[in-house]
Amino acid sequence: MNYSKIAYEVIEKGWRDIINDEFRNVYISDIAEEKGDESIRINLVSSEDILTMNNIEEREYIIDVFYSFINDDSGRNQYVKNRVDRLKQLIYDNATTNNWFGLSIPIIDYAVEDDRSEVKLTITVRYLDVI
Repeated sequence: MNYSKIAYEVIEKGWRDIINDEFRNVYISDIAEEKGDESIRINLVSSEDILTMNNIEEREYIIDVFYSFINDDSGRNQYVKNRVDRLKQLIYDNATTNNWFGLSIPIIDYAVEDDRSEVKLTITVRYLDVI
């Protein structure tokens, strides 16, 4: 079996490049960083082997996407939810890019607690690699 660079090159960078076209301060990390008034952090959480054969590998990837913002205004709630809805639609619009398929966003957690206000979208997507 040949070695393919999928996790970072295709999954994390692929989503960063798509999201970065429309949102500011998009980065890949497992640790939150200060990146201005709002930012988007992408973190690959896990992958699971679905099917491996001589010349193909199908894996399911779980990616957490954090939309972080400084909550300095009581009217920010509607703005944030509108931005998260736009982010969700952008992800769905690109569901079949780069051999991705079976995309879903089963969880949007609006109550992530930490130093900054965050909303976490959990993405599940499958990738088919022809080896």
